[in-house]
Amino acid sequence: MSDAKHLPSYRRHKQSGQAIVALPDGCGRRRDVLLGKYGTLSSRMEYARVIGEWETSGRNPIRSVQSKALTVNELLVGYWRFAEGYYRKNGQPTKQLDRIKRSLSPVKALYDQTFANECVANQRHGSVYYQGRLN
Repeated sequence: MSDAKHLPSYRRHKQSGQAIVALPDGCGRRRDVLLGKYGTLSSRMEYARVIGEWETSGRNPIRSVQSKALTVNELLVGYWRFAEGYYRKNGQPTKQLDRIKRSLSPVKALYDQTFANECVANQRHGSVYYQGRLN
């Protein structure tokens, strides 16, 4: 099969259990896009939408993904990748990394596919508001 006709695979992200697709940009780099819970109809539909936008944009993942708002899960995955590299001492993960993992778990469970720009932290009350209601 020629590279021009190859479509990136719908696959399972092992750490999060989410569906993911890696969009190549033609320059040897790729952009991972989380699609929702692996195996669900909504994640398959999101895969079709992302691939369609990628194809329409000339297989440029940056243009096709920029139009989509970042989900809380995508934000958490990005932060986790940062934390894994930052919270190390002598090459070993510190205890802080475990604390971060435990603190991110309930956020992921509650707001996984919520768009990050729809959540506003209320620091005074320690609560999270989502579209005008207290959760």
